[in-house]
Amino acid sequence: MSPTKHVSIISDDSKFRILLVSALKNSGISCHEGQSLTELSLSSQEMPESCDAVLFPWRGDTEEDYGQIIAAIKLNDAFASARFFGFSEEWRTLRARVRARMQGLDDLLALPPNLEQVLQILSPKSHDAEQPQENAETTAEVPTKTLPSGEKKPENRSETKHSSGSPRVLVVDDASVIRVGLRHLLEKIGCVVFEAENGAEGLRFIRSQVPPNLVLTDLIMPEMDGFRLMARVRELPGGKDIPFIVVSGYGDKEKLIQALRFGAVDFIVKPFRPEVVKLKTQRALHRFGYFAPNT
Repeated sequence: MSPTKHVSIISDDSKFRILLVSALKNSGISCHEGQSLTELSLSSQEMPESCDAVLFPWRGDTEEDYGQIIAAIKLNDAFASARFFGFSEEWRTLRARVRARMQGLDDLLALPPNLEQVLQILSPKSHDAEQPQENAETTAEVPTKTLPSGEKKPENRSETKHSSGSPRVLVVDDASVIRVGLRHLLEKIGCVVFEAENGAEGLRFIRSQVPPNLVLTDLIMPEMDGFRLMARVRELPGGKDIPFIVVSGYGDKEKLIQALRFGAVDFIVKPFRPEVVKLKTQRALHRFGYFAPNT
């Protein structure tokens, strides 16, 4: 029997809470209720058990700083691994989902709530893949360019999947300070990190070495940008199996949306938060069949 899931339902609409809590409890989900995220951030210390998800109506047109509030909530151990989902009538649109993720949410859900969809994001498999989209638009210096000692190039890419070894991550960014920061964070979670200063260098690395299990790339770079890098890698044998996370500034919102349409699996907004880099990297590695030792 799978362990009981614990969910916080947050809304200032008591009827909304009652209906959703009733449906989830009938499905064996333990529920905690609250009127606002701010209230939850203040009372989270009183939570008796670990929370798996926080569900709340998302209003994308408000000035509420969801990111800061969510970060405050996650400081409590009970919410450290909780996922945050907002209910919205705009949940099908890519633009709304990108905006929600920029604010610290994991994604948007249908409004009115779809019980089957909610139960799916709470299932163990929901960490291996995105929740159902239902017609959504879319869902440090380089010390060496050689492989680690003794490592050989496999005959085909499938040999690297489900490996018990450390995941190989390529960081592509023309700013050395970004590469250093990402390398530091990724090595902390057990990744072997390689670096490239631009898309052209990154492409040469992927062509000449064992393909990385994940690529984190900037979008705006000299010589070859992140968009062209993704397109060129997709043309390589096995290139379509390499997931990309794009790393770019908040002001590049339109470019982030375009990157998702180019096939990026996720994005990280600069200036990035360490916990976001860790979470999104581990999620991408897990989703595509690679498992970081320290997860």
